[in-house]
Amino acid sequence: MAARSDQTLQIALVTFIGTSLLLLCFLIYVNRLKADYRQEAEKLRSDKTAEASKARSLQTENETLRQQMGMGQFDSADAVQKQFDEDVKTYASTLAPADQVYRKMVTRFYEENKRSTEQESQAKEREKALKQRLLATEAEKNAQIKEFEDTLKKVQEDAARERNAFRSARADLEEKREELAASLERQRVAHEKELTRLTSQVSDLDGQLAKAKKTIETLINNRAQDDPSFEIADGAVAYVNQANRTVWINIGEQDALRRQVTFSVYEQTEADAGKAPKKASIEVIRMLGDHLAEARITDDDARNPILPGDWIYSPLWHRGKQIRFALTGVLDLDGDQRADLQQAKDLIALNGGVVDASVTDDGSVEGEMTVETRYLVLGDYPSLPSQTNLATSWKDMNREAANLGVETITMSEFLNQMGYKPLNKSVTLGDGARAADFQPKPSKFRPRSPYAGR
Repeated sequence: MAARSDQTLQIALVTFIGTSLLLLCFLIYVNRLKADYRQEAEKLRSDKTAEASKARSLQTENETLRQQMGMGQFDSADAVQKQFDEDVKTYASTLAPADQVYRKMVTRFYEENKRSTEQESQAKEREKALKQRLLATEAEKNAQIKEFEDTLKKVQEDAARERNAFRSARADLEEKREELAASLERQRVAHEKELTRLTSQVSDLDGQLAKAKKTIETLINNRAQDDPSFEIADGAVAYVNQANRTVWINIGEQDALRRQVTFSVYEQTEADAGKAPKKASIEVIRMLGDHLAEARITDDDARNPILPGDWIYSPLWHRGKQIRFALTGVLDLDGDQRADLQQAKDLIALNGGVVDASVTDDGSVEGEMTVETRYLVLGDYPSLPSQTNLATSWKDMNREAANLGVETITMSEFLNQMGYKPLNKSVTLGDGARAADFQPKPSKFRPRSPYAGR
């Protein structure tokens, strides 16, 4: 019984000791774990304190930077970003994206301000130099004014002396003038006597000149009646197509022919182109070769058609030669009672001719007739009271043509010989209207019988 109790006690004691050891180990582990947790907590606390200090430092720096940037100390990030975007758009829109930051923007503004300052400094230097030049110019101007005043004073003194000398010379001239007046009177009396004698001679010469002019006019009229014009044809008709109203003539590009030149056509049996009766008119429309051209028939007579071999003639155009004209009077080409001077000039130029002289609307003569002038074209005689100057020029040019031997032809003869026919005729209305321009149209109905309806 005692042995069993000791054994139980031993077992309990071993159990107690083991439990105590286990408990001691557990306590040691717990203490160590607690120390580790405490150390870790201290570290975390220290890190938290450091992070909080760093955060406060960053916050302080952020607020400082915002103030340095001109922002509010407590502005939000969105507000700061918005203001930055507006500043970039306003002040740095032309910069590269990498340069759109405040420091580079400030650097750019500084450099520009520096350049502006330097330019301003240079401008001030130039202004200073200009002021100095202005002062020098003012001094030079004052010196020149002083010199001018001295010169003016001297000139005035010289002028006073000259005036005195002029008065003396004028007295001498007055005396000489009186002497000259007496001499002129004596010469006038002698001149009147000489003039009377010369007037008598001029009168005798005028009578002789009138007789000579009358003799010349008689000779010219006789020559015009007896002598033919001896104008030769410019070419001939080679082929005719009456169906297309087209002819071909034997002159072309090498003959200096141009489009729109008009010709009169007459019988191949006629020898004098200037006197031959016209049978048709043609107008050149196309060059076909060196000596071949196509023309359209503008006027003909079905009873006397154009035939191959018929001669063609124009007073305006001659092979290799320019015909020269003079124009006078009222040149009415289309019968509208209005002068067509420019149209007549254009017509002559178009056909290769030259206008040497013509009369303008105010009666003055442009150009001059010479012995080389072939024709003087006579328009209608100016008969209105307002056309006195035109009538005078008409007479003077006729007289000059007679003296120079220039042949005169009427406007109708001129247009007839060149084969020209106006395409359009103008009708004058109002006070200048003519009854002949308003002919009644033929009625489409038969005349009514005076007995109808009885």
